[in-house]
Amino acid sequence: MPWHRGEKLPSIPRFTAGVASATVAVAKPSAELAASNAQLNCGDTTQLRWSSSDAPQVEISPVGTVARSGEQTVQPKQATTYNLTATGPGGTATSNVTVNVNRAIDADVSLSPGEVLYKRVGDKVLEDDTAALNWTAKNASNISIDGLGNVDPSGSRALTIAPKKNDPGAVDETVTYTLNATNDCGGVQTRTVALHIVGTIEPGALIMRSVYFPTDRPRTLKSEAGLLPSEQHELMTIAEELKKYLGFKSDARLILAGHADRRGPESYNMRLSERRAELVKRFLVDQGIPESNINIQALGKTNNLTTEQVKQLLDQSSDLATDIRDKVVKRLGNIVLAHNRRVDLTLSSTGQESARAYPFNADDFAQLVDRNGPTKAPPIQPAADKERSGN
Repeated sequence: MPWHRGEKLPSIPRFTAGVASATVAVAKPSAELAASNAQLNCGDTTQLRWSSSDAPQVEISPVGTVARSGEQTVQPKQATTYNLTATGPGGTATSNVTVNVNRAIDADVSLSPGEVLYKRVGDKVLEDDTAALNWTAKNASNISIDGLGNVDPSGSRALTIAPKKNDPGAVDETVTYTLNATNDCGGVQTRTVALHIVGTIEPGALIMRSVYFPTDRPRTLKSEAGLLPSEQHELMTIAEELKKYLGFKSDARLILAGHADRRGPESYNMRLSERRAELVKRFLVDQGIPESNINIQALGKTNNLTTEQVKQLLDQSSDLATDIRDKVVKRLGNIVLAHNRRVDLTLSSTGQESARAYPFNADDFAQLVDRNGPTKAPPIQPAADKERSGN
């Protein structure tokens, strides 16, 4: 459309332009970090507390990204420095705190008492003092004691006293107990205590039974006759046990008491019982028993076992079969005589006597029990020859 006024205007710019500016103030971020406890023992925890402002991005190293403010439980295993970094348009703010961790372990182990007495005779323990092991371990999470396994941080344990030595002789041993303590922070501690065991182990009762002889055997001091195989085997067993005993008690003596049954003159039976004791002695010496450790006695027919005593021995014989027992009872007179043709053994140091257990099951039982001996004895002669009818 025609604009008449415009036709009268002079030439002017179509527009004008200018610059305007404004300043905006942006606050600098703030950051604050603290720990509820900066000194810890291994395994303890502490509370981190922090706050920040004007920071859209907040991190705690080595925890990670966190809220602008808050708290968190931590359990460091070693001395750790926690760094808080708050970042915003106004810049960066930092704060840090160091938490120290005590890794040292305070451990102790003790014995009460430190020395104990032990005494055993055979399989029977006569004396074994008691001892208590006491321990404590602070700042430790894993505690063990060699021989006992894992234990509580503190405690007490009664110890069973048993030396490693098992053979007769003096006991002088030291047993060590080692406590090992560790924690998850790398702490290690070892403590050791020693228990001294003193005392003795003595042999128990020897396995001994009396030694039995055929009628009127042996007839001379030099004769080997009369010691039948069953009795030789018994003496070999006794010799082995006695050697072990003498190794512990070298001054012990074995007393051999020879006996004879009631038949024959007293003087002849006395010499016969002496020959029996001498024969047993020679056999034991041949087996390695020192002659100086053996004494002999000749009792002849004194102290003979009575019929009632032999009956009691038969009743006590648990390994005597019923059929054999019936036969024995029928020949009780001969059995009483056989029981008195013997050598008894006594250990001087303890007074232990050999068991009067007749070898009914021996292969040579018939020779032992025969009242006439291995061969028929010659007829009894008067006067000088009379003594030869001994038994």
